[in-house]
Amino acid sequence: GTSITSVSRGRRSRQLLICTPAPFAGRSVLSQQRSVQPVIAARAVTPRGPLAAEAGRSRGRRASAQRSAAIMETPPEAVEMAVEPTGPPAPAPAPEVVRTSFVIPDLAAFANGLQALSRPQRVKRLLFVADRSINVDQAKRAAELALFEATPGGDASSIRAAAQKVQDLGGNGDSTQADAADTQSRDKLRKAEADLARARTARDKSATKTAYANVAACHVERGDLAPAVKAFSRARDHCQAGSSDQVEACVMVAVTAAAHGAWSNVASYCAKAEHALDAPGVARNNNTIHRRRLKTCKLASHLDGKRYAEAAREAVAVASGLVDEDDEATPGFDFVPSQDVAAQAALLAVSSFDRSQLKSLCVDDAAYKTTLAQRGSVAAKDVVEVCYAGDYAKALSFIAALGDELALDPVLAPHASALKEKAVDRLIAQYCKPYKTVDLARMASAFSLEQDALEDRVARLVGSGQLGDLRVDLVDHALRSSTSSKRDAALRDVLERGNSYLSEVRGLLLRTSCVEHDLVARGRATGPADRGGLRGLDRWAGGAPLAAA
Repeated sequence: GTSITSVSRGRRSRQLLICTPAPFAGRSVLSQQRSVQPVIAARAVTPRGPLAAEAGRSRGRRASAQRSAAIMETPPEAVEMAVEPTGPPAPAPAPEVVRTSFVIPDLAAFANGLQALSRPQRVKRLLFVADRSINVDQAKRAAELALFEATPGGDASSIRAAAQKVQDLGGNGDSTQADAADTQSRDKLRKAEADLARARTARDKSATKTAYANVAACHVERGDLAPAVKAFSRARDHCQAGSSDQVEACVMVAVTAAAHGAWSNVASYCAKAEHALDAPGVARNNNTIHRRRLKTCKLASHLDGKRYAEAAREAVAVASGLVDEDDEATPGFDFVPSQDVAAQAALLAVSSFDRSQLKSLCVDDAAYKTTLAQRGSVAAKDVVEVCYAGDYAKALSFIAALGDELALDPVLAPHASALKEKAVDRLIAQYCKPYKTVDLARMASAFSLEQDALEDRVARLVGSGQLGDLRVDLVDHALRSSTSSKRDAALRDVLERGNSYLSEVRGLLLRTSCVEHDLVARGRATGPADRGGLRGLDRWAGGAPLAAA
């Protein structure tokens, strides 16, 4: 039922529209009132005096009685409850999987290069290659290597996922050892937790730190990264301030948090580790390795925030530092394997650095060039050189090859398309920078692109302001500068000032010549106030007033 009433509170009154359902069979009126949520629509009404307020109170009492009667009279089907239907939220759309035709030359050597990662991370990386490869043979081989890598470990989910992937690709995937591996790893974790409890009971700080580290290692082996981050942070709390153990614990927290995607923890513990590394009492034997691991974590953090310029600087610094580092690494201590750094640094550099930065940070850096020569692919080795030299067609082919290669890298794959577009846009801006007028047909020939596609890309760059004052001339199919350069403006200003100076000098010379030859000029009188006064050169020359004609 529906009733309208006015309720007065103080000097304000409100009109209420109340919808209430009828009673249900077999229940009291009081219980029915408690189970019903009336829908109330209120509209404020400005009172016009005390009489209106008293009338509102009277209407409120009458409406209360009507409400009680309506509860008994209104059928349930006549009530429309204004309640939005509730339910689980719609699932977010799954990200599009970009597959690539890039073929890894030696997949076994590639898998061997992942030994710096923890076992679950190695399995995830090989499964990522299997998911993103168009080549069926490469995908099947990667899935088999992932199953071979996961079987000795304690992560049951990795064993089942690898076995399922092998079966999907037509192989023989056996996941019978998953339950046994899970039981074994769980027993190992319980033993480590018991050791931790004994160390805490004994109040032994060193033993507690070691026990927390063992618990964290067990969680990492099982693929549980969130409790591993927490345990490593607890181990760091029990380390001596400024010690090498504290630095190592901070690095482990940062690496594990990066693998887990907890980027706030990555930034925090990277700063703590760098501060501890600069302390005077820290041993210097592992500083290079620790700094490289921290830089890779910050690289991934910058990529997650789409701060590509900062990520490029970190990647180039990591690539330059790999020259002094051997290939031996302790498993579980790295987030990005060293074999991926060369391609990452190359694509980030050409997409984020201008020509002068490419020269100073990459072309002239012998350590960076050595790393690319030892660990990089053909595209990674040559893309920086050809971009700096201005060989645009070859540069575009190398950028496309790098994009396909990095589509198999889980760190850079979500950003590969955006980085390729940024690299091409930067090359176009580099091509147009020296010119006032650019012929788009010749430019398309230099880039080996279709002219229509190039015009669309150039129009987008002009609209975003990345080409400065250049504007598209669709009639002549050219780019033209819309404003003059600063040099031309300065030359025009100098000429105008010179002409003004010459005019003033000629006027002064003329006046001097007139005074020298006793030549006085006067103007025509314009009124009685001007008669008998000095006008024009008479006043300047000091002559007597002239009589008006």
